[in-house]
Amino acid sequence: MKFGINTGARGTMGTRNAYMTVAQLAERLDFDFISVSDHVVVPSQIDSTYPYSDGGKWETATPDGYSLEQLTTLAFLAGCTEKLKLVTSVTVVPHRPALLTAKILATADLPLPIPITLDLGLNLKVLGFNFAVSIVAGIVLGLVPAIQSTRPNLATTLKDETAAGGMPGKLTLRNTLVVAQVAASL
Repeated sequence: MKFGINTGARGTMGTRNAYMTVAQLAERLDFDFISVSDHVVVPSQIDSTYPYSDGGKWETATPDGYSLEQLTTLAFLAGCTEKLKLVTSVTVVPHRPALLTAKILATADLPLPIPITLDLGLNLKVLGFNFAVSIVAGIVLGLVPAIQSTRPNLATTLKDETAAGGMPGKLTLRNTLVVAQVAASL
């Protein structure tokens, strides 16, 4: 069995000295790893009950939402320790610039005396929800215009037409979106 410490990069742990002290103490106590969680955005106030504390309050939330960057913190810890395994605890990959993240992870494999473990998991609930939303959105956004086009109001359309063959000065959301899409494609 391996023992380690999971840390939050905010609140009292959100300082250089706190991380260095905890990491070096964990190493002296023969812990196996230290993990750093990733929080791109931390809310300054949570009105709901936090389920992971006795009092229902999120103790590590800070009023300003400040949180250390995960991969930078791991790089700092690599310089402070000699044998602790460094672990990511949930890396929010979609919120990171893809090229920069790839570079950071590729260069993290430099000859370090400490292994760095990147734990990238796939959350099937999130994947399923996103898939369902995209299917529903595709059906709704595809069917609504198709259904509207099957029932044209010819009398109104003919009355609104000018001799030049267009609708004078009538700017609809649909027309605006078509113009924006054509402009963006150019």
